[in-house]
Amino acid sequence: MPTPLVWSVPSGIVERGEGQWEAAQRETIEEAGSLPRDMNPVGLHVTTSPSVAFATYFVILTPAAARAWRPRLNWESSAGGWFSLEDPPEPLHPGMHETLNVARRISSG
Repeated sequence: MPTPLVWSVPSGIVERGEGQWEAAQRETIEEAGSLPRDMNPVGLHVTTSPSVAFATYFVILTPAAARAWRPRLNWESSAGGWFSLEDPPEPLHPGMHETLNVARRISSG
C-alpha cells in the first residue's frame, strides 16, 4: 500500500520467475530511471509481514559513481537525494526505520 509524502528507497514486488536482486535492480530502474555504475552489493535484509516480504539490498558506491548517477524519477516520487545514515530526511516511510538500522550495522563492519 502506498504511503504518500514520505522518504523511502526504490521497492516493489518480486515478479514471477525473478530473483530478489533482479527485482531490486528492475524496481530501481523503474523508479529512478537507471542504475548507478559500479554497485557492490554488501548485504540483504528481509522483513516479513503476514501478507508480504520486503527485501532490501545494500550496495556500496564509489564517491565518483554516486556523484555521476543522475536519477530520473517516475510518477511514484516527487524528490530524491543522497543522505547520511546518521541524518536521514523526515518523514520516513514506516519500514525505513528498520532498514536504516540494518544499514548502520552493515556500514559499521
